[in-house]
Amino acid sequence: MKSGRYSTIDHEGFREKLGKLESIEQDVMDLVPEVQLLRTLVIDYVERYETFAEALIAWHADSSKTSKPRKVLDITDAGNLIEKISRTVQRIHQIHSSGSITLDTFKRVVESMGMVVATHVGEKSTLDAIEQEWSNLALDARDPGMHPAPTQNEEIDDETRE
Repeated sequence: MKSGRYSTIDHEGFREKLGKLESIEQDVMDLVPEVQLLRTLVIDYVERYETFAEALIAWHADSSKTSKPRKVLDITDAGNLIEKISRTVQRIHQIHSSGSITLDTFKRVVESMGMVVATHVGEKSTLDAIEQEWSNLALDARDPGMHPAPTQNEEIDDETRE
């Protein structure tokens, strides 16, 4: 990894793993592998918890014959992992249901629309006016420069005022 956000990390093992991940990563918005990994971690944790609980019970029953378990596991940690899975699945749902498109797709559509308009509008002054108005459109819906198209009643009112 020669450039990018993490290119200055000196830890060789980390950089190697990150490089491998970058080489296989197709879609960074695809969170399904993360959900699968989190689910696997929950299963592993619950299985280790059961093993630990059995060892703790055995130690309490006869501490002279068995060694004390190294670590006390908290089953609520599995709940935290499940909560992370839920949030990740929610993000996946938002990504899929938002109806968003990539900026490249948006640019292609706008360019195609411009070509269609240019095909059907012959007057250069009209094309220039359309281009000028398009360049004034705000891309952020919260921007007050973004005005909805006039309704049919508004168009009639405008015509009667003239």
